[in-house]
Amino acid sequence: MRQSKTFVVFDMDGVLLDSEPLHLAAKLDILKGFGVTGIDVAGYAGIGNIEFWTDMKREFGIQEDTLDLLNMQYSHILSHVISDKVQPIDGAVELLETLNENGVETALASASHSQLVYPVIEELKLAGYFPVVVTGSDTSASKPDPGIYLLALERMSRAGKDGFAVEDTTNGIRSAAGAGLHTIGYINPMSGPQHYDEAEYRVTSLRDIAEIVLNKSK
Repeated sequence: MRQSKTFVVFDMDGVLLDSEPLHLAAKLDILKGFGVTGIDVAGYAGIGNIEFWTDMKREFGIQEDTLDLLNMQYSHILSHVISDKVQPIDGAVELLETLNENGVETALASASHSQLVYPVIEELKLAGYFPVVVTGSDTSASKPDPGIYLLALERMSRAGKDGFAVEDTTNGIRSAAGAGLHTIGYINPMSGPQHYDEAEYRVTSLRDIAEIVLNKSK
């Protein structure tokens, strides 16, 4: 099959998996264990988890190591993905299959760390669509820093101007744009209050993305 001249890099949380509620529940549960309640955790949607726990430790005097808190969060989420048989967001598999059938290369660039990303995409049976995966474990700075996307482009041997990124958060859109990618903002109501005006394209269904990408590939 001829490789398309364009490609797509996907975010995971909020694009392939409605994980924001899972992140929210995990953070609230962990904070409750430290006696912290009444926090507007939803307001941190799109903010890196390291930054979140750094803020919580500073504000509430939590002594636990940041990476230990992060591991607790990821373990909580993964257990629910497995036990609740969580499925990909509606249209995700159909979109990935359509892109695959048309020779469009796909990659994953998630700010979540590898101990969550790899088990989740395996559990969702999506791993085969992503020969290139970049996670928060691979970079020192989280979105909106463009580092995650720049590393994905390097591993793909691609130029940002030739491809798309699909993101559901303001910081994700800025990260992808900073790496030179064309940005598609997936407006996901589960992802909390976000601004999509900086995205080149805006969609409310993942099914609308194939037409945008395939038109570019002609």
